[in-house]
Amino acid sequence: MTDKTAQQIGRALVIGGDSMIGAATAQYFADKGIDVVSTSRREPVNGDGRIFLDLAAAPSTWGRLPDADCWIVAGAIARLAACREDPETSRRVNVEAPAALAELAADRGAHLSFLSTDKVFDGAAAARTADAAVGPTSVYGRQKADAEKRVLGAGPHTSVIRLTKVLDPDNPLILGWLDALSNNRRITPFSNMFMAPVSLALVTEAIHAVSTARGAGIFQVSGPYDISYLDAARHIAGRVGADDTLIDAKKAGDAGILPEENPPHTSLDTRIISDMFGLRPAAPYDLLDSLYDLRAQLPA
Repeated sequence: MTDKTAQQIGRALVIGGDSMIGAATAQYFADKGIDVVSTSRREPVNGDGRIFLDLAAAPSTWGRLPDADCWIVAGAIARLAACREDPETSRRVNVEAPAALAELAADRGAHLSFLSTDKVFDGAAAARTADAAVGPTSVYGRQKADAEKRVLGAGPHTSVIRLTKVLDPDNPLILGWLDALSNNRRITPFSNMFMAPVSLALVTEAIHAVSTARGAGIFQVSGPYDISYLDAARHIAGRVGADDTLIDAKKAGDAGILPEENPPHTSLDTRIISDMFGLRPAAPYDLLDSLYDLRAQLPA
């Protein structure tokens, strides 16, 4: 799954530089001394190093994208409800645009990494392997599965990087829970929604590793197992010394989340990134502790 022509990256093109992962990836590459060009669906400010690119527009309107050794496709419509409510626009962004970008990158001999999701699976089983048959149940998952196939078919220097829930230190949900529990206010986590979280830092490291190795095929970045959002909330409450009675569990369906958009398992098998690059995702509770400095908040 690794090209023998692994390279030193001189320039990286990040498609979707406004996204959390896109912005962090651009910064990670820049910190490595790599020239980075990012695209934005917003009109760029002069001198901010970004170029305008609307993935919802026809590729014929894009103009020529800058030359780069590696392309990272981080732009997407990732809200499951948004994909369901507007399948035409979301398909242009999530399927047609990545396929066109993969062909453009292949024509220029550039390596391309397309960021995908655990939602290409039905979630009926945990730790799905990279070569397992996909079986999406949501519109978003079907779009990503279609895009994966087209991207990988565009040329020999293309990769898919599937991600589970990505957490960073500024995650508003977790920070909101922390603030509420620390101030004796109630929270309402879902008891039947699950995640196998990974850190944003590990994701950017994985993207850089795959790009440098010109990795081909499918790579997966996931926490080693799933926990519910209620499990996460209880762990945080214990760390800050909050009473469990502050936690009012509710069902995802109560918030209008459809069953087909809420799988019972999200975790993916990560042996490929572990074996090839030595990247080993932290266990979910350890990740929460380290990202949000929870150990330091334990009562004396």
